[in-house]
Amino acid sequence: MIYSPKSVEREERVEHSCDTSGYKMQQKAKVEIYTWDQCPFCQRTIALLDSKGVQYERYRIDGDESAREKMAIRAHGKKSVPQVFIDDKHVGGCDDVHAIDAKGELDKLIFE
Repeated sequence: MIYSPKSVEREERVEHSCDTSGYKMQQKAKVEIYTWDQCPFCQRTIALLDSKGVQYERYRIDGDESAREKMAIRAHGKKSVPQVFIDDKHVGGCDDVHAIDAKGELDKLIFE
């Protein structure tokens, strides 16, 4: 079962493509991120996604323990933020997403 928080504020980006090496890449994957507003790791992960022009659903779960518990179920017990999902698959937090990007795999997951 996929959790879609109803009590959590959502913010969806409107950008649909990323300009890389002179050509447009179309996003193929659904990207979701759970965040707290004042979390520097969340801000760093959002900055990476924004720099790539990724469209995503953002779940702001500041102080909402019920939403955090539901996120943890999806994230295999992890309660820290951010937690990122690509096509409903948990890919991890800030360090995980940046490591995937450093290996050149993030664009493949999102755009291919």
